[in-house]
Amino acid sequence: MLGINDYKQNEINNFINCDKAVFYYGLHGKTKISDKLIGFSKWEYKTLLLDKETSNVIGFTGIDLSHLGSIDYGKNYTLLYDISSFTKVIPRCSNDISDMSLDNISSFTNSMLTYRNSNVFGLIKGLNFAIQYQGHPDRSVLSDKKSNNGYGASISYNFNDYLTGAIAYTNNTSLMWQRPIIKNIIDYNDFKKHNNINYDDQAFYVGLKYDQNNIYLAAIYGETNSLLPFSNFSPSKFDLSIYDVTSRVNNTEVVAQYTFDCGISSYMNYLLSRGVIGHNDSSINLIRYLKLGLSYQINPSMLAFINYRFNILNSEFYRIAKMYTGSIITLGISYKF
Repeated sequence: MLGINDYKQNEINNFINCDKAVFYYGLHGKTKISDKLIGFSKWEYKTLLLDKETSNVIGFTGIDLSHLGSIDYGKNYTLLYDISSFTKVIPRCSNDISDMSLDNISSFTNSMLTYRNSNVFGLIKGLNFAIQYQGHPDRSVLSDKKSNNGYGASISYNFNDYLTGAIAYTNNTSLMWQRPIIKNIIDYNDFKKHNNINYDDQAFYVGLKYDQNNIYLAAIYGETNSLLPFSNFSPSKFDLSIYDVTSRVNNTEVVAQYTFDCGISSYMNYLLSRGVIGHNDSSINLIRYLKLGLSYQINPSMLAFINYRFNILNSEFYRIAKMYTGSIITLGISYKF
């Protein structure tokens, strides 16, 4: 259960209250088939209590083959999440690198076949790898589309108990009008007539994290092609004339957190996404902010937090694109049971 208040700064320096309450629930379990064979499954749902909207977040089933690795199929995180999760450790600190991507290859999606192996069949301790294949994810809606298969791979290495490095790559081909964000905000049946173009969506991430003695440090760098949009995505204000997708984006994100023995944690998060847009390949900051915050572990199940996001943006560009440029204060409380 996650209760959130976002206070967004508007043009006259006032703050607008945006209440949110989210309830996550699901089931996961394992069953022993034989001494070296274990079946497992995980299902997770999200309900927006104020909007009374429920969606399936995760749902997959698989088999663990001991030292031979594991294989699963269903709706699952893509392998980019192996890296982006490094910076998803502080409350209400979404990773805009993946959250703002147009294509689900950088978050989670359906029809994912994933194989994971730890310690390379038991031969190299600390070295892990995974490969993933995505089939046609939504046949009921996009039955007339061209091939939309995707694939990915990731490698991680645990240098010791507290230092881990990882890299990941994904590739997916789709048409502009097939992208989920387009479907949700405009009549894409008309839009697709002018955007029936194949996009080779690629992404590459590399990350490093350190976790010891109440100190957590993480940094990730990512490059994406044809994934990050810019515009105002409100259905009532959406303007197709200023909508575009970056041909390339370079992303850098850093997180630092220190947890005191009393249960209070202080944290800092910096993110810069710089994209190449337009026909003249101009480069501009699409996302740039510094976030500072505190959290308090009230008890093993309850966490309260507050953070302030300082937006550091090219205001002229954002005014033209009608995108939000103000700062954000977030208050929240989460309960796990």
